[in-house]
Amino acid sequence: MLSGEVHLQQSMNDITKVFRLNLTAMLGRRSRFFLSSLAGLGLVFASCVRYFSSPELQVSFLYLLPISFATWFLSTLVGWFFVAAATMILLVLDWTKLQSIHQGLLVSNTVLNFIFFSAIVFIFSEVRALYDREQDLSLHDPLTGLLNRRALLDKVTTENRRLQRHPGSLTLVYIDLDDFKQVNDARGHSAGDTLLKSVAQMMINTVRSTDFVARLGGDEFAILLPDTNVEVARTVLAKIQERLLQQLREQNYFVTFSIGAVTFAQTQPDPADMIYTADHAMYAVKQRGKNGIEYWVRE
Repeated sequence: MLSGEVHLQQSMNDITKVFRLNLTAMLGRRSRFFLSSLAGLGLVFASCVRYFSSPELQVSFLYLLPISFATWFLSTLVGWFFVAAATMILLVLDWTKLQSIHQGLLVSNTVLNFIFFSAIVFIFSEVRALYDREQDLSLHDPLTGLLNRRALLDKVTTENRRLQRHPGSLTLVYIDLDDFKQVNDARGHSAGDTLLKSVAQMMINTVRSTDFVARLGGDEFAILLPDTNVEVARTVLAKIQERLLQQLREQNYFVTFSIGAVTFAQTQPDPADMIYTADHAMYAVKQRGKNGIEYWVRE
């Protein structure tokens, strides 16, 4: 029985965590106007409760909701604006409802409210900064700063859905550095890391701002080219391969690239399979002797 209760409690905690994350993500996708309006309504609601409630009833904690909401979803500056607004509203309401209140007590209450609200802004600002940092680390490769596999899968999923709404094509490219291990063996892992960072930067400098470059692990990279058919993909990848080979030779890195490119002309049932298909196309180049480009089209 005790074990069952533990499992039930763990399941409830998991459900609560998922709901909280989904709610945060959902709100994070809404417009600033919507979020600002929601925070403003929270401020109005807290003020109405304070106005119509008994003077002895402590309801200042209700202002924490719009203040924390504004700080998290809008900005720290907006959070400070809500602190100032809430403090002034409480001061005016206390002054009008408690005509006989001692002036010193009114001032002390105002100062305490300001300190309390300010502490919330500070705490939520710090937590939000940590949250953003963790989110960034969870979606980017720490060495190159490129998207990681998880982030690439998210982008592929998004672009795959876009194909369903707006017919066209997208190209997914899988790139592997040939004989990268020899660089590590001959010149050390530090040189290998420098090489990977150089490759990453060259790819970013070569593709469009609407394209996505990712490091999938080790010496494997991927490029997602939205709105790109096979003809355009051939031109783009030929340019990428030429620039990579030329610049790496100038840096005395004599490596080559096996590249697999798959153009998808319609939405696919599984985005993960799209990455696997591009990987399979890259291995076709490996089997032919490396240093080449394989183009596939999937209808």
